Amino acid sequence: GSLDSQLDLRSGYSQSLRIEPDRRRYRLENSVLPDSSFERRWSDLNEKSGDFGFDYVGSFDFLSESIGNIKLGALLSEKNRDVSLYRFGLKQQDNTLLISGENGLEAGLTPDLFVTGQVQLNPYTNLTDSYKSIEETQALYLAFNAAISDSMEFEVGSRYEKFFQELTYPNNPFDDSPAVSTSGWYPSLSFTKFLDNDYQLRLGYSKTVSYPGLIERSKSLSYDPQTDKLIEGRSSLTSSVIKNFDLRLEHYFDDRSSVSAALFAKDIIDPIEKGAMEGAPGITYRNQQSAELYGAEIDFNLDIFERNGNFIFVSGNLTHIDSQVVLGKNSKRLEGESGKNRQLQGQSDLLANLQIGYDHEPSQQSLTLLINYFDDRIYEISGLQGYGPVFEEARVLIDLNYEKSFLDNWAFKLKAKNIGNEKVLFYRDGIEIGGYSTGVSLSASISYEM
Repeated sequence: GSLDSQLDLRSGYSQSLRIEPDRRRYRLENSVLPDSSFERRWSDLNEKSGDFGFDYVGSFDFLSESIGNIKLGALLSEKNRDVSLYRFGLKQQDNTLLISGENGLEAGLTPDLFVTGQVQLNPYTNLTDSYKSIEETQALYLAFNAAISDSMEFEVGSRYEKFFQELTYPNNPFDDSPAVSTSGWYPSLSFTKFLDNDYQLRLGYSKTVSYPGLIERSKSLSYDPQTDKLIEGRSSLTSSVIKNFDLRLEHYFDDRSSVSAALFAKDIIDPIEKGAMEGAPGITYRNQQSAELYGAEIDFNLDIFERNGNFIFVSGNLTHIDSQVVLGKNSKRLEGESGKNRQLQGQSDLLANLQIGYDHEPSQQSLTLLINYFDDRIYEISGLQGYGPVFEEARVLIDLNYEKSFLDNWAFKLKAKNIGNEKVLFYRDGIEIGGYSTGVSLSASISYEM
C-alpha cells in the first residue's frame, strides 16, 4: 500500500519585449563607405510564454521487503513570438563617399547629400525579416526506483515528449518553410551498487532529444551579439536524438565531501553545428549525419577547513572528451579533407573547473572564486571549399562572487566576471584571423525572498 505521497502543481507566465530603435552598422574600406557595408535597422520583438505542470512522488511496499518510489508528472508549454523588422541601406551615385575615421559617420553623411540626391536611403527589408512563431511542448514522464537487495538499487523510467515549432512570415504568405513536429518516448535506466558505506558504483543509460532554436531556423536576418556577424537560420534543420551512457565510481568522505571518477559516451543523430555561410560572410547552421563522444571525468567536493562557523571548501572537475563527427552531404562537399575526423563544433577536448569558497555563518557572508578553463574548440565550420574551420583559442575565465544575507529574507550579491580580462581569439589553419575583448564586468543586486 501507499506509505507516503506528495503532489506539486506549477504554472508560469512571462512576457519579453525587445526594442531595437535604430541600429547602425557600417564598414570602411580605405576611408570609402561601400553601399553594401551600411545598414540601419529597426525591430520589435514581443514574446509570450506560459506553462502548466505537475509532479507526483509516492512511496510503496516493494516485494514486501523494501520501499519503492514512483514519480510521474506532466508539462504543457506554449511560447509565441512576434518579430517586426525593417532594414535600410545606402545608394550612392558614384559609390565613393569618403568618411573620416576621426569625424565619424554622422559628419560624413551630411543632410545636403540626401537633398541633392547624391545619397539615398535604400529600403532592402526581406520578405522573411518579420515573422511569427509558435512552440508547443507536451510531456509526460514516469519513473520507478527501488532496492533489489541490501547493496543494489535501480531506477527505470521514460519520458514521452511531443514538440511542435512553426515559423510563418506575414509579408511572404507563399513561404513553404517546414514546421518541426516530433514525438517519441525517451527511456532511462540506472543501477547503483553499494560497495561499502563509502563507495558507490553507478551505471546509467538515457535517451534524450535536442530541438533547433528559433534563431537556428529563422530566415529573418540577425546579428551575433558577440562578433556582430550576420546570422541566417536554416529552416530545414531537424531535431537531434542523443543516447547517453555513463559509468561512475563515487567515494564519500562525509555528508559534504566526495570524489568521483566517470567514463561516459554519447551517440548523437543529426547534431546541429554552427558554420560559415556558403561562400559568403555570416553564420548559419547545418545538421550533420551523426557524432560520437567519449570521455572521462574526475569530480570532487572537499571541505578543507571548519571551525567556529568558518568554512573553506574546494570543488571542481576535470574532463577529457574525444569527439568525432560524420558529416552530412553538404558539409562533405564544402569541408573536403579538412572535415574528415574532426571534432564536434563547440566541443573542447579538455575542460576544467575549480571553485574555492569561504563561508562565515555568524555574519551570513560568503566569498567564492571560480576558475574555468576550456581547450581550443571549433567556433564555426567551413562554408567555402579549401578552407578549414575557424577555431576559438583556449582561455581561462576567472569570476568572483560575494553574498551577504541580512534581515532573514534579504540578500546582497556582488559579482565580478572575467577578472583576468582574457581576450577572445580566433584562428584558421594555425593563423590568427581576429578577436575581441569582452572586458571585466561588475554587477550588484539586492533580493528579497518570501
